[in-house]
Formats: sequence, C-alpha cells, structure tokens
Amino acid sequence: MRKCMIGALACIAAIALGSGCENVSSHAAAAETQTTNVEKCPVNKGVVAIAKRKTMPQGSTVSSVNENDPSQLLAGKGSTVIHAGAYAGRTDLKQIVVADGVTTVGSKAFSGCSNVMYVFLPKSVQKIGKNVFADCPNVTVLAEKGIAKSVTDRLLDEELQFKMVGKNDTAIILNKINYPQEGRCWEYKGVRYRVIKKTDRVRLVTVAGINERSLKKLVIPAKIVLAKKTYKVVGIEKKACKGMKKLTSVTIGKNVSSIGDKAFQGCKKLKTVKILSKKCRFNGKQIWKNTSNKLVVKVSAKASKKTVRSLQKSGIAKQVMGTF
Repeated sequence: MRKCMIGALACIAAIALGSGCENVSSHAAAAETQTTNVEKCPVNKGVVAIAKRKTMPQGSTVSSVNENDPSQLLAGKGSTVIHAGAYAGRTDLKQIVVADGVTTVGSKAFSGCSNVMYVFLPKSVQKIGKNVFADCPNVTVLAEKGIAKSVTDRLLDEELQFKMVGKNDTAIILNKINYPQEGRCWEYKGVRYRVIKKTDRVRLVTVAGINERSLKKLVIPAKIVLAKKTYKVVGIEKKACKGMKKLTSVTIGKNVSSIGDKAFQGCKKLKTVKILSKKCRFNGKQIWKNTSNKLVVKVSAKASKKTVRSLQKSGIAKQVMGTF
C-alpha cells in the first residue's frame, strides 16, 4: 500500500509505491524554467528534511494531519470536489493536504490563506480552477508524480512555485519549475527571499526569513540566482533573523540598502556583523536588542555619513562600531 510521508510538508515526503520505486518525471519538461535538484535520503527513514524546518511532526502522512493543530488542514476528505472559495481567507492555516480522491479544486479555493507555506496535491487531482492560491505569497505546491498535465500547466500559468514529488531507490527528486512572481517568497541556500520587483531589466529581492535556523554564520549576498535569473538583494525585512540563537556572525551584501526593525533581535550569540553596503538605512531601535554583549558592527570606511548616523540611531554605540 502506498504511504506518502511528509515530515512537515516543509520537509518533503518520500513517496513509496509498494515495494517498488520510480523516478520522477515532470509534466512540464518542456518548460524552459525547469531545473532539477536531488536530495539524498536513506530509504528506510521515510522523511527527507530538505529545508530542515520543523512544522508537522515526523511520521505525519499526506493522507492525514494532526487534528490537534489548527494550522494543519486535510481538505476535501470524503469528497471528489473542493468547491470554489471553500477555504478562502483562512489566515490561520500553514499547511494544507488535499485528500486522496479529490479530482477537482475550484477557483480561489485557498485564496487569501496568506500564511500557508506548503500545499500537497495528490495525483488524483485532475483539474484546478483559476486563482486557487491567489494572495498566498509564501506557498509552495507539492504535486505528486502522476498528477494531470492540466494541473501543472495551471501552476505554470499563474507563476506559482511548485515541486514534483517522487522517489527512486536513493533519493527524493524535485523539479523546481517557473520564475518567481512579485510578492512571493523563494528559498535559496536556507534563506527565504521575497521578490519585490521583477521586470526584464530590474529584479530585486529582500530577505524575508531564515529557514536554516541553526546557522552559526550567515552571509547575505549582493545577488542571488532564482530560476536562472539574477536578483539583487536590497533589504532585510523586519524580524527576518529574529531569535536565531546559534548565530554568531553576519555578513551583509553591498546592495542591501535597508534593514528592518528587530531584524536580529534575540540573536544572543551574535558577536560580529560586517556591512558591505556603503548606503544603508536602519529602520528601528530594536534591530540589535538582546544580542551578545560583545557585539561589534563593522561598516566600510567609505560608508556614507547618513549610514553611520542611521546605524547609531538603531542602538549601536560608537564603541561598538568598527570599520574595515
């Protein structure tokens, strides 16, 4: 019997088909946006921690959710249709599992579920309506191998980030498809970036959060590559790195021009911050609250006077500042 394991929908499941296993093939293989990442995973563990995030408990299956957790939803159980707008506006939800046997998901069924991170669609789904995930800026859709091409075509048309989920003897294989859309978050090397502008000439992102919470050293680069396109990293959002208890050092790239309030609050071991940007605005007085007593923030010797003054106003005393 097939058992689909998702250790937190944020940790992609190993899908076992009886005693046999098959390779994943994308139904959008012709899309120019397709790339493939392979994450190694011992078969007997059942769950592969792609992003190392803890949400749903290990051992949860995609055909059931933790009924004691109101942020998890098993949608359409006992039915073949999820009607239009059925779960619209559920901001309490973080993970959604569409039940096996559902064949149709109506338009805007999950629209406005703004805090949802992962949705699992079983291969029984043959049709989805328009704007099913409208106003869900953080969502990644996990589509089971064998799902209808009409479904993947719709996901592509609406520029949703989705991953085909399957299993061979030694690996979970993901096909990351399509380009990011403005307002949506994409993960890159353990960091969650939000696309704030995307044109043919200008592509910009901000750091929205850190998925690898156990990081000790964090480097915010000047640029990143998403779906073969280069984006400048121009900001760190409010609370983006808050509460990273193991973080000891941070290097901030030269294109970062804004750092939000409480961005590093509660990083109790943070001792060294190096800011490569010469022009940066520090928005708030609690950016560095509850960091290490030994914290030193270094800025470029060529940093603008406005940058230095803004840094001081953020709660950094002169004796804590250094230059390089």
